[in-house]
This record gives sequence, C-alpha cells and structure tokens, in this order.
Amino acid sequence: MKKLILLTVFIIIAIKFYGSEDTLKVNSTIGRVTVFLRGGEEIRKANVELPKGTTSVMFTQLSPYIDINSIQLKSNMDITILSVVHQFNFLEQLTSSEKVKSLEAEKAKLAENLEMEQSMMLVFRQEEELILSNKKLSSEEMGVNIDELKKAAEFYREKLTEIKTNQLEINKKIAKYNLEIVKINNQLTELNSKQANKTSEVIVTIASKVQANTELTLSYFIDRCGWVPKYNLRAKNVDSPLELNYKAEVYQNTGCDWENVDLILSTGEPLKSGTKPELEKWILNNNNSAMGNNILNSKNFTNTSFTLKTKYSIPSNGKNYSADLIDYNIPATYKYSCVPKLEEAAFLMAQIANWEQYNLLSGEVNLFFEGTFVGKSMLDISKPEDTLVFSLGRDKNVIVKREKHDEYNKNQMLGNKKVEMFAWEISLRNNKKQEIELTVEDQVPVTNSREIDVKYIEMGGAEQDKNTGIIKWTIKLPPSENKRLNFSYEVRYPAEMGLEL
Repeated sequence: MKKLILLTVFIIIAIKFYGSEDTLKVNSTIGRVTVFLRGGEEIRKANVELPKGTTSVMFTQLSPYIDINSIQLKSNMDITILSVVHQFNFLEQLTSSEKVKSLEAEKAKLAENLEMEQSMMLVFRQEEELILSNKKLSSEEMGVNIDELKKAAEFYREKLTEIKTNQLEINKKIAKYNLEIVKINNQLTELNSKQANKTSEVIVTIASKVQANTELTLSYFIDRCGWVPKYNLRAKNVDSPLELNYKAEVYQNTGCDWENVDLILSTGEPLKSGTKPELEKWILNNNNSAMGNNILNSKNFTNTSFTLKTKYSIPSNGKNYSADLIDYNIPATYKYSCVPKLEEAAFLMAQIANWEQYNLLSGEVNLFFEGTFVGKSMLDISKPEDTLVFSLGRDKNVIVKREKHDEYNKNQMLGNKKVEMFAWEISLRNNKKQEIELTVEDQVPVTNSREIDVKYIEMGGAEQDKNTGIIKWTIKLPPSENKRLNFSYEVRYPAEMGLEL
C-alpha cells in the first residue's frame, strides 16, 4: 500500500549551487493556488522517475518571492527526504531599479500612515459613543441645575465639535492616502511589467529503496498576490429580497503565471502575527479618563474559503482579474428617507439585519435598483452596528416638495427684541403601486446664547431633539396619496444682532 510521506525539513539558503550528474531537473506545473487577502499558497506537481539510491531533484523556474520556511514536500511512495535546499538563480536575476525601490518605500510609509489614521478614527468613534451614552444630567429625585446644564451643554458642544472636526480631517487624510497608494500601485505595475523577474529553485535530496515513478508535490507560501472583495447589490423592487453578488478582484505579481489552475480564495490572513496580544495597564486620571491605554477591539470573523468552480489563468502582471464567489438572496427591509431642506428627493434605503452570517468583508459595492445602476457605496464592517444600511438612490415616483408659508412668516419688533416667525409645509406624494414607509427630516435652529430664544410653535406631530434641532416624521404613505407636514417656530433676539435667518 502506498504510503503518504509529509516531511518538513531544514531549509538551506544557497548563494550558488553546483549541480552534479545525479541532479534531476524537473518541470513542475502549478495545479492549485490558495489566495489569501495578502499572500498565497502555490501547489506544484511533478512526475519523477527515481532511481534506486540517493537522488537530488531540482524544481526550477520558481518564483523568487517564496517564504523558505513554508516549503513542504509530499510523495505518494515510501521514500526518505534527506534535505530541502532553496536557492536563487542569479543568472536570471535583475535587481529592482532605484525608482521601484523608492516607490515601494513610499507605498509602505503611506500604508503605515493609513493604518494610523484608521486607528485614530476608531478612537474618536468610541470617544463619541462614550460621551453620547453619558448625557443624563438628572434623576427622579433631583432635577437639573441650570448652571450644571449650561456647563454640560457647553462641554458637549465643544467636545463633539472637536471630535467631528477631527473625524473630518482624518477622512480627508484617508482619502488622500488611498489615492496616493492607487497611483503608486499603477506606476509599480507599469515598471515591473518592463523588467524580467529573477527565479528561484528548490533542490530535494531523496533516498529511495527501489527504482520507481513517483509524483512529488511541492507547496510553499508566496508573497505579492492577494484579493480584494467587491459586490454587486441588486434590488428588483421593494417587495423582493436583495441579490448580493459576492465577487473578488484577484491580483498577482509573483513572477510566474498561473495557467489554468484551481483557485481557492480565503479570507484568512496568515501574514498576521500568531502571537496573542497582551493587555496594558489601564490608568484613569484627569487627563485620560475616557480612553486610558486600553486596546480597542474590532469584530473578528471566522475565516472562509471559496473554491471556484472553474479553472483560472492569471498572468503575473499585478492587474486585477474578476472572479465570482457566491450569490446571496438576502431578506431586506426597504424604507424611504428624505431631507427636503437639502434636496427635494426621496432615497430608498435597504436595511439588512443579521448580516454577520454572510462572512462579508469591507469593500466597494455597485448598487442597482429596478435594473438600473444607481451608484457606488462602501461596505464597512468595522462599524459595530447590527444592521447594514445601503442607499439605493433617488426614487422619482416619490414626490417631495418643501415650501415656505409666506402668510405665516412674520417679522416684528417687541421693545428692543426682533421677533421672526417661520412656517414651512412639506408636501409628499406616492406615485408607486404599493404603500411605502417614509422618514422625513428637517430642522429648527438651536442656540447657546442667553440673548437668543427659539420657540417651537407647531411641529405637526414630529419627533423632536432640542439638543440638535432635528425634527423627524415617520409615516405610512399609501399608493397615489398625498401627505402634508407643517411646522413653524419663532426666534427672538436683540435687534442689533442682525441675525441672518
């Protein structure tokens, strides 16, 4: 009975290898590649006629980007593997140009900066959540002290303004770094395509008790390849589930073309450290009472592998090649939302609950509604929300209009105070064939000045958040029906202020 031998042995890095008459050079073929988010595993096979005794078998024309510590050899017969040696073939080596080295160093620095900004964004998000979750200033036994309320309002305003400003600056930096990385990748692809790749070789010394034909399988981890997720999200109508096409953009610049190989795409990240992280001491003090030195945790997902049904050929040129992974029909809740003060249009929002079961990754999403491309979005799984929300664009069959009631808008003087009253009407019409749920948002100004007074007159049944001034209606709108929402407010302030309202 044939015995399978798996032996990982010591690896020797050879600067120069002198062959002998007993060395068999074999041409192996790549049969299967497992591609991780960064890096991959190549599986090569070769049929070898082994003589009795000790023989050295050389696998040639291999990528120069092999992780030598990952090399493994399997055989389908009873042999003894004495050693495995990895070496570069310097006759085919071309040293990277100074331009390539400079670009790669610049890219590494940008990636480091990008990771730092993303970490800071997580810090500010958690700080914002911490502040917002501790807004309660009173209890059932004790009311709110006016001075404490003023101090708290001033603190929340200053701190949240600071956080939002920092988040805006971070988003600008992230966008800038991503754009620069894309430019550098394009330039590196162009430069690398113009220079020949060096190769490497693996020499296996084998002892066999008999002369026989055997199949040798060589596997190793390799750099300069990976894949990124991409999605097509389609909604036929508001009564149908979402169709999610989970796709991958696969790239490789390993120096060896993958020709007609079995491809497996894995969400694993073997390049990440396998060392368990250690918590640091968390010290609370006046200067660092919110965050301390604790480590922020993000969601961890189980690694998933996708075995593609067809064979793929992917040349070593660094370009992206699309592959279909899996299609999902996902139950979704559809709701409409509009902010007519900013735009008189209704946006269809798709909400997906329990999305963790689909093992999704952050990536770009192409959005389609009723067979029409409506735009792009980003799926960000780093946010801790339980529900994913996508905007499927404007729906012209939901009519939104916002108009000022001139007859109710008044300006008058009361002593040294100027009084301005504003009244608005929002008109809605559903021209669709089914009832829709629609959220309408508007706002009333807020003030932090004692000299300015904002008074709510009529809110038309809207939910009110007087801290932000946001008012909101959630209504059911039957097909072919109209709905009018009215609200009004008054602002009093010293006439010499000259506010622009």
